[in-house]
Amino acid sequence: MIDPTVVDGVVRLLERYLLAMAQEAKARLLSIDDAQSLSLVANAFFLAEDLLPRVDKELSKAFRRSVPQVSEIAPSRSYIFR
Repeated sequence: MIDPTVVDGVVRLLERYLLAMAQEAKARLLSIDDAQSLSLVANAFFLAEDLLPRVDKELSKAFRRSVPQVSEIAPSRSYIFR
């Protein structure tokens, strides 16, 4: 059985982090320089394209089946390159 606390915690952690990062960027839009802007994009890209799929894989392996709550938000590895 999948522990909903673990799955919900992972999903909420990633969603809240990305939301907080987006809100902070929007609030400081005029004061962010190019390097900071690029860093924000790289950070979001890393979470979505690298970390989340690895978390999805590890949770699926640990629970011996797909975890829909995570799989639904985990992009395909080739998504960005379509």
